[in-house]
Amino acid sequence: MHNAPPLPAGSHLLLLGDDGLLAARLLQAGMVVSLYHHDIAAAQAASLAAGLPVRVCRLEQLSTPVPFAAAWLEPAHFSVEKALPHLPALLKPGASLYLLRPTPLPTLPPGWRQIDEQHLIRLP
Repeated sequence: MHNAPPLPAGSHLLLLGDDGLLAARLLQAGMVVSLYHHDIAAAQAASLAAGLPVRVCRLEQLSTPVPFAAAWLEPAHFSVEKALPHLPALLKPGASLYLLRPTPLPTLPPGWRQIDEQHLIRLP
């Protein structure tokens, strides 16, 4: 996992495309985790690994009544370029987006600041 600062127990976190291993660690740390995939087979495998239901949908279909405190995205499963315009509606202002692997970043749309090759911040 990227060197994310500690989050308080009970933080609501969004994981996009995780294999379930990070989700399991975050659950053990007392976090509330929502894990999504766009592929049924990958979602089933992640669900088994994490021990929690994994939702299957396209990113633009996601909504949440409570904004997420942070998000992790697997670039092999979700396009960073396509995700960035949709994530501000899902994340709290100032929330971090961590990429699970280094990836070339597109030109950032308004509302984002790059910290490093795997860490972006949603601007307030």
